[in-house]
Amino acid sequence: MIKQKFKIGLLSLLLASSSIYFACTPQKTTNAGTEKTANNVLTENITSANVETTANPKVEKTANPGAENNISAGIDKIATVRRGELKFISSWFGNTGGNRDTAGQSWIERIKVQPDGSVWSQTGWDEAGNNNVIYKDGKRVGKFQGKINPYEAKVRGRRWVIPNPKFLGGDRVQTVDGRCVIKDAGTPSALAVTNDRHLMVADNGPRQYIRIYDVSSPCNPKLIRTFGEEGGVFSKGKPAGVVEPLRFYGINGVGMDRAGNICVGGQIVGGGGWIRCLTPQGKLKWQVYSAGWLSNAAADPDTDGRIFYSSSAAYRMDYGVTKQGKEAGDFPVRFTIDIFRYPDDPRTKVYAGGKWLDLKEASADGHYAVNPNGIVAVRSCGTGRKYLFGSGQNGPKLDAYKIDERGMFMPMELNNIEKAWAMNVDDKCNIWVGKEGENDKGVLMYPFTGIDAQGNLQYGEAKVIPRPFADMTTIQRIHYDSKQDALYLTGYSKKYPYKEGWGLVGSVMYRWNGISKGKMDLHPGYPAVFPDIPHGKGSDSGAAPGEKTNVDIETSPRYKSISWAGNYAFASYVARNKTKGGRRGHTDVYDLNTGKKVKSLFPDGNIMRTDDEVGWVDIINGNSAFLRSNGEYVVSVEDDAYNKYLLFRWCPSKKCN
Repeated sequence: MIKQKFKIGLLSLLLASSSIYFACTPQKTTNAGTEKTANNVLTENITSANVETTANPKVEKTANPGAENNISAGIDKIATVRRGELKFISSWFGNTGGNRDTAGQSWIERIKVQPDGSVWSQTGWDEAGNNNVIYKDGKRVGKFQGKINPYEAKVRGRRWVIPNPKFLGGDRVQTVDGRCVIKDAGTPSALAVTNDRHLMVADNGPRQYIRIYDVSSPCNPKLIRTFGEEGGVFSKGKPAGVVEPLRFYGINGVGMDRAGNICVGGQIVGGGGWIRCLTPQGKLKWQVYSAGWLSNAAADPDTDGRIFYSSSAAYRMDYGVTKQGKEAGDFPVRFTIDIFRYPDDPRTKVYAGGKWLDLKEASADGHYAVNPNGIVAVRSCGTGRKYLFGSGQNGPKLDAYKIDERGMFMPMELNNIEKAWAMNVDDKCNIWVGKEGENDKGVLMYPFTGIDAQGNLQYGEAKVIPRPFADMTTIQRIHYDSKQDALYLTGYSKKYPYKEGWGLVGSVMYRWNGISKGKMDLHPGYPAVFPDIPHGKGSDSGAAPGEKTNVDIETSPRYKSISWAGNYAFASYVARNKTKGGRRGHTDVYDLNTGKKVKSLFPDGNIMRTDDEVGWVDIINGNSAFLRSNGEYVVSVEDDAYNKYLLFRWCPSKKCN
C-alpha cells in the first residue's frame, strides 16, 4: 500500500475497421509486436556519459541468475490449481513477468543502453523496491547503483544537453556552452550516441520517434536519418493507438549497443512503463512492459471477454494459449489516451514533487498517476458507442470516458451524479449509488436516458430506494443484476459493525429481489457474513507519513474489492498473513443463490512462491469478474507490488470449451 494517497466510433466501426482486434474470434498471437491483419492493423559504441555513477558503479546480480532468467521460460503450460473439488487456472497479464524475480518496474523514467545490449532502467518509485533494474533479452538480470542522466551526451569531444527538461522533455538541444543549438529537435526527452558518433535525440512530442544528427560541424547540425514511425502510435494511415514495434509512445530514453541495435524506452501514457529493443532495420528483438501499480482492468462484454480495458490500454486475450502469463500476448494491443488531442484528460496527470500536476507543469522527475485506478465497467450505451467507467484509488466518485472515432477514449462529465464508495453501472447503463451512512438517502438509481450530440451520456433524476436495508448501518459497495432483478449491498450492520479501516468491502452482503417491481424481498440465506478481523497493534504500512494505522493491515483478513458475475461474487483480500485467515492474492467465491462461500482462487507457486510475493489489493475496485458465453468465469485482480493483474479462470460446470 502506498504511503502517498495518492477511458471510436460506433460499435460497427469498432468491429469493422480500426478495431478489428476486438472481434470475438480467437486469433493465435505469436508475436504481439509483428502480427497484422489483412487491413495492415497490428493484432497486435556508447560511453558512460549518459550515466552518473559512483566511482565504482556496482551491479548487483540475483542470488540465482539462472533461475531469474528461466523461471518464466520454464513454465510450458498454464498452471491448473487443485484443492479438493476446486480446479481453476492461475495466470496474469499486464506485465512481462509474473513474480518477484521477473516483473517489470512500475514505470520507467530513464534508461541507459550498455554496449553488451543490456538496458539499465531507473524509476523513482517501485512498490517492490525495484528502482534500478538491468534488463537483457527481455528479462531482468540484476540491479545497479547510481543515477542515469538521459539529458546529456558527449559526441566528438563536445557535450550536448537538453537544458531545463520538463516531464515530456525540453524545447531544444544545445552544446553545454549554449553556442550551438539544434532547433528542430521537437520535444527532446533523451540523448545518446550512435556507434558512428552521431547524436540520437528522442522526440517525445507529436512525432514520437528518434532523430539522428550529424554534429561533426556542431553549429550546423544535419538530420541524417530517423528511427521509428513519425507520429508513433498515431502515425498516419494506421489505426490510432495500435502498437507496432516502430510505433512509440511516451519516449524518455534511447541508446545503441555495440551491434547497432537500438533500444527505446518510456512511460506508458496513463501509467506503466516499457522498453523495446530493435535491430538497425527495425525488427523487434525483445520488449518488456508493466501496466503500473494501483490499477485493474475489466472485460468488454461486446467481445465476450476477449478485450480487457485498463484506464490507459486495451489487452487482447487469447484463451487458447498454453503458456502462463501469455493470454494477453507480450504487450498491450492498443493505447487509448491521446495527450496531443486531449491534453486536459485527467488520466494524463503527473505526480511530481509531491503534487498532482498537468503535463506541461510537471518536472522531469515525475510519473503518470493512474486514474481512474479500477475500471468498474465497460459498456456500450445507446446506439452502441463504448464507454469506460472507473473509480480512483479511494473513491468516492465515478469517472466516465467516451470512445472517439479513432478508438481513443476522451473524458466525459457525469453531471449531477452523487458521489459514494458504492457506485455501479448496470448492463443498461443505469448508474447505481449506495449512500454510505445511516442518515444518508439510501440507494439512488440514475436512469440512462440517452446521448447528446457530443456523445455524452444523459441521466434522469435519481430514483430513491430509501432506508432501512435490514440492519445495515453502512453501505460500502453496490451491484444491480438486471437479469435476476436483484440488488446487492455490502457494508456493515448492527450485528457486524464497522471496526477499523478505509475503503473495505465490509462485514456483510445482502441481496434483495424484485427491485424493478417496487419490491425489496430479502433473498433466503442472506446476509452473507464476510471475514472482518482487525488484528495487531498497527503499523506505518498504509498510513500517512509519520502516522500509524490502528491495526496491522498485514495480518488482518478483510476484503478490499468485490465484483459480481453470473451466479457468483468474487471478493479479494487486502490481507497478507495466511495464519490469520486471509492471504494476499486470494479471492473468495460466493454462491449468490445461497450466500455461501464455495471456493477460493489464488496464485499458483510460479507466481507466489512465498507468502509475500503478491502485492495488496490497494484500490476500492481492484478486481473485476466476467462470465463468458462458454460458462467460464474470468477474474482480474490488482497486484500493486508487482505491477500486474492476476488472472483467474474457472469453469464451475466443467464443460467450458
